[in-house]
Amino acid sequence: MKDFEKLYLGEKVIGVSAVLLFIFMYLNWFGVEISGPSGSVSLGSENAWQSLGLTPVVMLATVVLSLLSIALRVSNFDYELPIAANAALGVLGVISAALILFQIADPPSFGQINGHSLDATLEYGIFLALIAAAGIALGGYMAVREERGASPNAPEGQPSAH
Repeated sequence: MKDFEKLYLGEKVIGVSAVLLFIFMYLNWFGVEISGPSGSVSLGSENAWQSLGLTPVVMLATVVLSLLSIALRVSNFDYELPIAANAALGVLGVISAALILFQIADPPSFGQINGHSLDATLEYGIFLALIAAAGIALGGYMAVREERGASPNAPEGQPSAH
């Protein structure tokens, strides 16, 4: 447990958010409902893996890279990456959140059957995943600020007590 104390608060936020995002990818994201002239009937629901193409792959990459980065930091891995890992994770969090927002704004269409359309309705899992992806983005931002010596709660330029 002592090794986790050396993580920046932002990195802890990234780690928790990444685990939550992975879990939320398996919750219901879209309900499937058939609608026609006689009304609509719910046919069940789908998670991110069942209903989306490339989006869950990008989110899984974000989760894996987030957890790998934290594992390397905790294990005292002494290799300088060519890019700032926390900044890259923040960008991946923004990309994942943007992909989820796009799915909220434009849910998938499941086609038509005999003149009845199969429509997607938004479920709770997609909103939880959006919060988790935003958490990764926020954690990346916080960690970059902490790496530069500024506490996220301190005025600009004031060193952190970390």
